[in-house]
Amino acid sequence: MSKRRLILILTIILFPLSVFGRSDYYKIGNYPVIVLKGSPYEMGLSYGSYFNKQLKQNIGNLYKIEKTYLRKGFFLTKPFIKAKFNGRIKKLGKNIPDEYIKVLKGISIASEINLKDIIFYNSFIDFIKPEVSKSYFITNDRGRSIIGGNIYLCDDKIVPILKPIILLFLPDAGYKYFGFTLSGLTSVYAGLNENGIAVLSLKSKDNYSQISEFIVNTILQFSSSIEDVAELINKYNKNMNNINIIVVSFNEHKRYSYVIKGKKIKEEELKTISSVFPELFYKVGQRMETIDRMSYKRGLRIKQLILKGVYPEYILLDQIDIFNGKKLIMDDSINNQDTIQSFIMEKNRILFSAGTGFAPHRQKIVFSPQDLFTGEIRGKIYKEEKLNSREKKLILFKMNLEKISSIKNRIKFLENLYADKKYYEYHIIKTKILFKNGKYKKVLKFLNETASEYSLNDTLLFYKYKTLLKLKRKEEAEKVLELIKQNKLLKKWVDIKFGN
Repeated sequence: MSKRRLILILTIILFPLSVFGRSDYYKIGNYPVIVLKGSPYEMGLSYGSYFNKQLKQNIGNLYKIEKTYLRKGFFLTKPFIKAKFNGRIKKLGKNIPDEYIKVLKGISIASEINLKDIIFYNSFIDFIKPEVSKSYFITNDRGRSIIGGNIYLCDDKIVPILKPIILLFLPDAGYKYFGFTLSGLTSVYAGLNENGIAVLSLKSKDNYSQISEFIVNTILQFSSSIEDVAELINKYNKNMNNINIIVVSFNEHKRYSYVIKGKKIKEEELKTISSVFPELFYKVGQRMETIDRMSYKRGLRIKQLILKGVYPEYILLDQIDIFNGKKLIMDDSINNQDTIQSFIMEKNRILFSAGTGFAPHRQKIVFSPQDLFTGEIRGKIYKEEKLNSREKKLILFKMNLEKISSIKNRIKFLENLYADKKYYEYHIIKTKILFKNGKYKKVLKFLNETASEYSLNDTLLFYKYKTLLKLKRKEEAEKVLELIKQNKLLKKWVDIKFGN
């Protein structure tokens, strides 16, 4: 008999059998709500018991992806890469608050999965490093604070593995809260507690061995005011870095941003009518830096829509390119093929939708957080939507991309899918495929052909700029950069990014 199985049997004997039944399962529309009750350990046992099969399958799939990263090292360095990988997990485990280590230990026992693997799974983003980004904003509507957010996951291998879930925590100690996350994970990226405290996290850079995955849970479980939030952030800031935590206290009518870099905490009360996160520009020492161009465009567009008074739900649906005013459903748009979750949070009303892309155009549910906290799950389907033909094409290409190995066949599939070649996404995708595979002369030829029929948007112009640099045609590249800067909205970003 294995040691792990023996521990499981002893746990069942020592703890009431009811512990394993203390998680309830509900569905609101297509989305599961998992309810966890009791002590941290009991919640872990329930969660591990419920997600047993799925955890084993998902961890196996994520390790397969991780191995492709471990293989990148020279064969003599592989043992050191593996040791470094295990060291990260060990250090991360030491920095996770005791409250949540107990949850993870409970999951480990109930699912018969090594604790190291459970920690890896809950912090896989730090290891596999898929492209994950978030668009958050806070705005006021007739005196009410409203929070909106879209979550983007660009790794096509991971999207099918992790399904959206809503976790409802009813702990023995602390406050009741719920949060949005993905199947098998216990850390949440956004949520609300019974005291009207809403928390969002933005992680700006990779930083191993930190507790950013659990800081949202910690704040939600132990905060009844902004003062409590500040105390918790000061307590745990030594284990966090490069993270922006946004907190709204609906009951106190206060909004705060906490930017943690190193051991420094920048605390700012958000008193303006509208706030957009992340910051488009920020200072590092004496120099200015800017976020990536896609996030910049989304942030700028959100700001524009807020100033126009557009309702948050419609902001998250937006697909207009801010630079040329045309419909664009690629990475740059607020709602695009990588949007896997979308939500609106108010004090008494939550809207949520999710899917493998274009989440705001999927089934939307609406529920009251107060109903969740009192045990009355009375949510309903708010709106049933379907993807349009243009969105379906992009999702179809995205889901089939990994199955097509050669460049030639990828382009052939793309051209069959977009027979009319009239949409921007066709030209962007083909340019990306050619550029990624080092076909720089073909990229330039294709972009010149495209420019004879369509005006190149900023994405295509940037690819032209990068292609000319690869071909060592610096003077021509600088002319393209000047052309991009003619658009006043992009000039400041270009100047900061390229140091002009």
